Amino acid sequence: MRKLYQTKQAISRIAASSVLIILFVCTASAYTIVMRGGKRIEIPAKFQVTATTLTYEAGPEIQITLQLAAIDVPATEKANNETAGALLRRIGVPRADSGTQPPTTTSSARRTITNRDLESSMVRRRQSELAYEKRRQELGLPSVAESRRRAETESEQIRSELRATRSVEQESESYWRARASALRTEMAAIDAELNYVRVRLEDSPSPFASGFTSITVLPFITPDVSFGNAGIGGPFLRAGGQRPLPPYSAPQFGPRLTARVGVGGGATRGWLNNGGFRHSRSLGVGFPFPIVSSVGAFGSGIQAFDYSYERSALITHFNELSAARAGLSARWRELEDEARRAGAPPGWLRS
Repeated sequence: MRKLYQTKQAISRIAASSVLIILFVCTASAYTIVMRGGKRIEIPAKFQVTATTLTYEAGPEIQITLQLAAIDVPATEKANNETAGALLRRIGVPRADSGTQPPTTTSSARRTITNRDLESSMVRRRQSELAYEKRRQELGLPSVAESRRRAETESEQIRSELRATRSVEQESESYWRARASALRTEMAAIDAELNYVRVRLEDSPSPFASGFTSITVLPFITPDVSFGNAGIGGPFLRAGGQRPLPPYSAPQFGPRLTARVGVGGGATRGWLNNGGFRHSRSLGVGFPFPIVSSVGAFGSGIQAFDYSYERSALITHFNELSAARAGLSARWRELEDEARRAGAPPGWLRS
């Protein structure tokens, strides 16, 4: 039993030593590749490096190729205790396999293709064309040249129709754009005139902007005489008539209220009422004592411009322009309806 035990121990030691030797040999013959992500790959020591790839043999007739761009070259050289640039110096060096000779480059002769080589293809093509021509005649189909001519004719007709359609469309667009532009121009002109007349009306003075009047209330009592029955009722008289009016006449006593109003105009300019109004009415009801109100008016020595006529003319012109503007708006709506019925796009009426 003791000898058997010793024999087992010896066998175990020999097996362990063999495993260690094999691992050492494999480790010594391996090459470590460090990828850029930190991953390490153990490959055989025999591999081939090109300008862009690294190829190694993982098994019989099993080759694996790695891209050099994915390999961390400095880390790989450091992991294998190599100097800087040792991995790249392997580029172009063939992989040395034990028992195999480096391959020798043999130049293979290039084959030149001649017409004789293509003759069989040409014969088959002619036979196919003859068969097609025979079949075409049986079916009554046009020839190849006739088909091409018909296709060209149809293409030309389509192009002509397209050009005619585009020409008609352009003419229609020009027509509608011209009408819309002319109407917009008229509307813009009317709007400008309306704005001008409106400003003139706002800036024009009041129609009562010339002459003076003096209204005097006489604070004296006249028994049995009421307003309107104080002997006032004579007609208008011209200066130099039976009852001449002194220039700039006005009462010289009592409180006076002076205001600027228009006096006369046209044929009555320079006419003054010195005798009151013909149809007078008594307004003495409710007054304990009658009051006589004397009104005297006198005109300015400088004849002012009559603005009432100009303002009336401006108002008349403004009303005419407003009516014309309303008519143009109606014409524009009619133009839009007409264009819509004719199928014109709305964009043709825009500026």
